[in-house]
Parts: sequence; C-alpha cells; structure tokens
Amino acid sequence: MNRIFSMKKNKTPFLLLILIIFPLLLFAQTDKKEIIYVGTSAGSESKGIYVLEFDRASGELKIIQTISGKLNPNFIAIGPQGRFLFSVNGQGLDQMPNWGSVTSYAINPKSGML
Repeated sequence: MNRIFSMKKNKTPFLLLILIIFPLLLFAQTDKKEIIYVGTSAGSESKGIYVLEFDRASGELKIIQTISGKLNPNFIAIGPQGRFLFSVNGQGLDQMPNWGSVTSYAINPKSGML
C-alpha cells in the first residue's frame, strides 16, 4: 500500500507546527535589546573592552560598561555556552611583558555585563 500525504488530505501536522512555532516567534520578537561586545586597539581614546546595549526598536546604541586595564584587547570571543568572554591582549604578564595574554570574563546572564 502506497501512502502519500498531501496538504489536502492531512493538514493536522502543518497546523500543529504553526501552533507551536507562532508563539515562539512572538516571544523572540519581544526582546528588542541586544548586547554587543567591542574590543579595541591602541589609541589615545580607546579604553579597552566596551559593552554596548543596542535597542532595535529605537536604534539607540549606548555604552553600559567599559573594561580597562589591558592593552589592546582587540580580539574577543564568547565561549560556546555564552557564559564567558575571552580577550587576547597585547600586554603580557609581569614575567613576560613582551608577550601577549588572554583574559577571561564571566558574563552576567541577566545584564550581559562582564
């Protein structure tokens, strides 16, 4: 017996899928703010790592935190679970000042701040 399901004969799976996905889409669209992390290179005005908040609804971008104290944190990456931000710095440790270093920061899951 050859069974072929078409939209005309069996609409239940399609309608069920829509009923499951539609509320998720609404939920995803309610969060209008995003957190952005920016690492900087040497410069007289750069201070380090900036944590920015971007409001998609208004288009506003504002600095909510600045992390200073490391030279040239120009390569940053978020860990796979999203719990830590890693920064490659142009400044070494006291024992090896000509080498670079890596710093890790815990990310606050509610605010996104470091």
